[in-house]
Amino acid sequence: MVCFKTQNSSRIRHDVESTQNNTLIDSVEVPERKPNSVGASEQRVAHTAAVDNSEHSSHCVSTPKVLLATVMVTVQDEAGYHTTARALLDSGSQCNFISRRLCQQFKLQQNKVQVPVVGIGQSEILAKYEVQLTVSSRTRNFSRSLPLLVLPKITVKLPISDIDVADWKIPNYIWLADIEFNRSNPIDLILGGGSFFEIFNTGKLMGLGDGLPNLDDSVFGWVVAGEYTKISYNSPRVCNIAATTPLEELLPRFWSCEEIQCSNNMSPQEIRCERQFTRTTQREVDGRYIVTLPKNEQVMTKLGESKEIALNRLFALERRLNNNPILKERYDEFLKEYLCLGHMKKVDINADSHHKRLYLPHHPVVKENSTTTKVRVVFDASCKTNTGVSLNDCLIAGPVIQDDLRSIIFRSRTRQVLIAADDRWLQNILWRFDSNDTPSTYELITVTYGTKSAPY
Repeated sequence: MVCFKTQNSSRIRHDVESTQNNTLIDSVEVPERKPNSVGASEQRVAHTAAVDNSEHSSHCVSTPKVLLATVMVTVQDEAGYHTTARALLDSGSQCNFISRRLCQQFKLQQNKVQVPVVGIGQSEILAKYEVQLTVSSRTRNFSRSLPLLVLPKITVKLPISDIDVADWKIPNYIWLADIEFNRSNPIDLILGGGSFFEIFNTGKLMGLGDGLPNLDDSVFGWVVAGEYTKISYNSPRVCNIAATTPLEELLPRFWSCEEIQCSNNMSPQEIRCERQFTRTTQREVDGRYIVTLPKNEQVMTKLGESKEIALNRLFALERRLNNNPILKERYDEFLKEYLCLGHMKKVDINADSHHKRLYLPHHPVVKENSTTTKVRVVFDASCKTNTGVSLNDCLIAGPVIQDDLRSIIFRSRTRQVLIAADDRWLQNILWRFDSNDTPSTYELITVTYGTKSAPY
């Protein structure tokens, strides 16, 4: 550590520099100070801190500071989901940036790119992903769809520390773009020069007084930015520190460069499916889960009638089973077990004649070499209704999350997952154990194999 004592006329300037470690660098101007040499073969992080020196406290010092322009914006992804984020307005940047933290929280679809980002002093970092996001104002009719490069960390918290604004006379009739502009909070977005001057299009400017920043009117509200004077009653001592990244951190990075990266990108529909699952899944007292079917509401409106085709398929199935008594016996046993286990229940159609129901045709799949179930009933959720739309057309598949097949089978047989009551009208079958009886309607009340969303 090398210490330098500043003169009263020294000016401290805070700059943002993109480094290989994405660390904010506060550069300090000190008269006649030569920078420490840093080896080019070693990765280092430079940081400068101002430390009070109580031994030299003799008079107050006015230290100029710069408050950068921050705003709160509404961001919306391709699926229509939105949240609020804090953005830094930077006219010196040719690109827009977003933090990896916000991407993961928002579960944005990331597209692979190879964009070198060069900062002050020609420091360079490679941006590997890009997202498309709609940024909107919370106060005015302003909205733009912007490409943003994804970085692990775009800057540190801004401002560097909390600022006391108790004596600042900010008019209470204006809408601040960032109501906590003086609080040290994270930055998730950087909006670059491409839209910077469009944001400040009114030309309205308001001063807060001598030694204080200005209020600039923007499409996001009034922005507090500019130079202000901080009164310090201690003569500061400036310490310049150079920290080398430990070898145990550098070595894993070397090996990670050789690894094949697995992409976890999800489509907007997969994101919708996962969010609905998280929001609506319930659990009964006995431990069984209850889920809703992830539906595409636009396609659901095109769903037609299905009972007539289900009846015709049932009659054709009965003719096949009557010609094979062994197959019929196994088929009956399967559905009786299905009924006994509570995977379906008989419905009194006369009691709810006004309730719409979707019927799924079914047929047997025979595996004589199976050691457990030689005949399995398969429900045809891909069968088209009279409008040409099937149940599977209306369902969202969801992302692939399966484990190995053995663990899936064991888990599914240990505990069946129930379908929410509001969605059971989409899972009905027609069946009769005696061909002389009238076909009855049965609800399938568990997650049914054959539906598009069942694997998820």
